[in-house]
Amino acid sequence: QLADSLRQRGAVVILTRSDNASVGPCVNDRAASGNGADVAISIHGDGAPPTGHGFTLLTPTGVGPSTVMTREANRLAGIVRNHLENAYFFPSNYLGTSGIQPRSDLAGLNLSTTPKIFIECGNMKNASDARDMQDPTWRNRLAGTLADALAVFLKSRP
Repeated sequence: QLADSLRQRGAVVILTRSDNASVGPCVNDRAASGNGADVAISIHGDGAPPTGHGFTLLTPTGVGPSTVMTREANRLAGIVRNHLENAYFFPSNYLGTSGIQPRSDLAGLNLSTTPKIFIECGNMKNASDARDMQDPTWRNRLAGTLADALAVFLKSRP
């Protein structure tokens, strides 16, 4: 849905997966750094304890190749977080601060040279989050919100 929304806005979108049934590759960075992408986002559902709920944006910490894009990735995360909160998506109550969690241990973030974030859209082990993530209306609203945020980020790049 996000890819469709971005394409309707004129973006060229490269996906690393051809379907929603397979797993990963969240480490595969060829669709971003290898193809000259301006931005990359990796979309996930978390598997935390059932009491945890809400979205978390995972950001690089500036280790390895990501050093060249960490500042822009953090700016991207701030824009996405603000758009999500303005659209009544709620930040995680168990991970990160105000919906953002830097991670030095994720190769998919820290090997990228393209501004990149991961989004944990919700917690699959939380009944309410799981129900939301299965709802086509919720997913469509999330895709539109992410597309809006990515457009703002891209238009504001130096």
